[in-house]
Amino acid sequence: MKKTISLLIAATLLTGTMGGTVFAIDNNNNLVNQTVAVEKIGVEQIYKNAYDLTIKALEVRTQEALTAARYAIWKLPAGYESAIGTFSAMLDDVQLELFRTFLTIFHVDGVPVKSLSQADINKGRGMLEGFYTWENNKQYCYTWSSCIDTYQVNVMKEVESALRKAQSSKLKADIAKARELMNVILTVKHNDGVLNWATTLNKELITLENSTEIPPVIPPVDPPVDPIPPVDPPVVNPDKDYVAPPSISGLNTNLRARYMQEFFNGGLYFHRNGKMIATFDNICNDLASGKLTESEVINKIESLRWEENFTNTNGIWEGTVAEIVYQYDKSNNAHDIYMNSIKNGQLGEYKAIAIFYDKETKQNKIVTIAINLRCQPF
Repeated sequence: MKKTISLLIAATLLTGTMGGTVFAIDNNNNLVNQTVAVEKIGVEQIYKNAYDLTIKALEVRTQEALTAARYAIWKLPAGYESAIGTFSAMLDDVQLELFRTFLTIFHVDGVPVKSLSQADINKGRGMLEGFYTWENNKQYCYTWSSCIDTYQVNVMKEVESALRKAQSSKLKADIAKARELMNVILTVKHNDGVLNWATTLNKELITLENSTEIPPVIPPVDPPVDPIPPVDPPVVNPDKDYVAPPSISGLNTNLRARYMQEFFNGGLYFHRNGKMIATFDNICNDLASGKLTESEVINKIESLRWEENFTNTNGIWEGTVAEIVYQYDKSNNAHDIYMNSIKNGQLGEYKAIAIFYDKETKQNKIVTIAINLRCQPF
């Protein structure tokens, strides 16, 4: 991989200057930024910074390292599109790996687990804090944060229930059980609110233990750290996101436009250029309208490598269908549809989305084609 990127370094570099902030990874693999002391940075240094941080991200494979590399890549000027695409594609693979690792905390064989240990909750919350450092991850983070909260609340209920039982019975066995559960939740990380709640209940338990002459066992507590400011969820205006359905059955283009513009930056996040956007969208529209079958869609996308629109100076774009997902929704509110569709969790690298309105059933059929797309050299 280093050899591949080194070939890019050997290319002729544009000359120029830029000022600003350089993002880096410290010795503990934490994301930091450094205001450059000099007023101008050569383009060669900006390129080197993007290269070095990309290599670092591929080695340590953490979200903080990924974020530092992506910000560095953003600073590359016009003329470096090939390097930007190469670096970004390498980072995309690591990002997908991190997402899959995160999701395995809560799922076994694709099925959500019924409960989580405090250690697993801490692990998930820590990974989520890293995801928040990259803007494009936030569309998933709000839902995942709510998922973690659900498991955390279950642990809290179990602790409080054990404490109340011990306070009522005064039995040593019940007090010992409450202490066992209390010691576990006091290990909570990345959530000062839960730690404060547990500390308050722990004082009640200590009082109970002292009154029954059972020596209290107080677990070590990490020194307090500066709390991470909460991330406010996006403000949703229901009227703004509502789109009246069409008068007849057919493609609901107005609702799709609102859906893509508000939640997917107009769809540009999923595609590399305008030709691909138009091609994938047309195929998805034909599938939603019933003009194409799933097998025809799969064959058509896999054959696109031979069309002129899917070649460039570096090679041929080769696409395969990772997943086709159907969602039926009676809502005509773009935000409601988005919140329902995100639960599907498709992990294809690119997506084409179409919405077809059925006047008879008064519901929208949302069709998503997740596509794995790679540029193969000639």
